[in-house]
Amino acid sequence: MSTTTRNAGFSTMDVNHFDHSTSIIIMVWMFIGASPNSFGGGIRTTSILIILLSLKAYALGKPNTVVYRGRRIKDEIVQKAFYAFTAGLAVVLVITIIIASIEPHDLHPILFEVTSAFGTTGLSMGITDALTTLSKFLLVLVMFVGRLGILAFLLMLKKDTRSESSVSYPTEDIIVG
Repeated sequence: MSTTTRNAGFSTMDVNHFDHSTSIIIMVWMFIGASPNSFGGGIRTTSILIILLSLKAYALGKPNTVVYRGRRIKDEIVQKAFYAFTAGLAVVLVITIIIASIEPHDLHPILFEVTSAFGTTGLSMGITDALTTLSKFLLVLVMFVGRLGILAFLLMLKKDTRSESSVSYPTEDIIVG
């Protein structure tokens, strides 16, 4: 079943019979998605690995995110992993809220459908047929974003910033966490 949650294709079991806790785990796997260069969606397995390694490095007070035997991951790549996670989570949550506000279904199956669309897994709790045209369109949009990749989608929206700005802003220390 874990393979089904990370690849587009088929459902091996009826997800309606799972407990909420099991379906939440399935949603996490669908959100993470497949590995890079595959046809699955989600934020990608490498993104979650980099995020976990970065959090480990931060917790241990280490200045660099390191993988394998002393291979440092560039800070830019770590940032991209966090961007992918944050933007993916925002897409799933915003679309879930929009669909939940216009549909009479419970939140759990709606979140499941949206997460499945983002991960392009093809899993469903069976409410898709009963959704309005707008909700179905939003699911298609989420499938497109999930399949294309959230960072590639954000790059499509990015303005051309080739001209160098001569403005330099002062830095500010802000307490976070």
